[in-house]
Amino acid sequence: MSGIDVAHEIPPYAPAPAASPLALSSSSRTAVRVVLVVLAALVTLGTLSSLGALAFGVSSIRVVDDTQALPASVRSLTIDIRGVPVAVSVATDLGATEPRVVLRAVTTNDDTGLVVANDVAGSRVTLRDSVAGYMRWAHEAYIKVILPPGAARVLSLTVNQRTGSLSTDANLDQLVANIDNGAVTLGGSARRVDVNVRRGDIRTRTPIAVTESFKADTEYGGISVEFRVAPRTTEAIADDDVTVGLPVRGPYRVRAQSEARHGETTVTVPETSDPGAPEVMAHSKGAHVAVTELR
Repeated sequence: MSGIDVAHEIPPYAPAPAASPLALSSSSRTAVRVVLVVLAALVTLGTLSSLGALAFGVSSIRVVDDTQALPASVRSLTIDIRGVPVAVSVATDLGATEPRVVLRAVTTNDDTGLVVANDVAGSRVTLRDSVAGYMRWAHEAYIKVILPPGAARVLSLTVNQRTGSLSTDANLDQLVANIDNGAVTLGGSARRVDVNVRRGDIRTRTPIAVTESFKADTEYGGISVEFRVAPRTTEAIADDDVTVGLPVRGPYRVRAQSEARHGETTVTVPETSDPGAPEVMAHSKGAHVAVTELR
């Protein structure tokens, strides 16, 4: 050939033959099938067990509606629900023929209900001891005290709660409330009101009438109350904002203070040093204080 070099033709790339799948022996294939069958059985059993437990739980849930009458002449009533979370309400019913207490709750306990003990000192309402277990997870539980107007006016009511709200809409003689965790909403009237809350707000739904004394104290919460009739003494102490609304007629002996670094204290009611005037003490540990006139 001439001096011109001729390149040799390069044959096209040929891929390596694919590896053949791993061959399993007859005994290995049998072992794999057994493992898969066992896993499927376990999953099925777990699902059926869960569905069975759920079905049993749902089928055992029922709604309780228990009503207990109170003595017509009751003058002292204590609602003592310290162990379980319950919302309590107190209301006057013009059509009521007798005082009564109503429990409405969701439960799996066949022995759920109210217990009313009556003696010369008054009446005491509690829940049966066996109720406490289910109530820890219950979504709804309410106790309502229904009073004829005449019975409410002479009633001294005490409410002790660990967890749950309290609302009142009745004209009572006296209200005392001790609540660890829950809001208090007040309505109606009373000669004397004393509300102590550890964690929760205290407020009025509408302006209330209190003739003798009003005391509200919340360790972690705020206070917002309005009076259509001002008591002789008013004391409101809270960690958050404290707002007291008073009727335009005055004057008042006012002591208002905020301990907060940037807390504001506002007083717009007429003031006096006359010892015969109604006394108002409003104190906030961490927020603002306002004592104002209702218009």
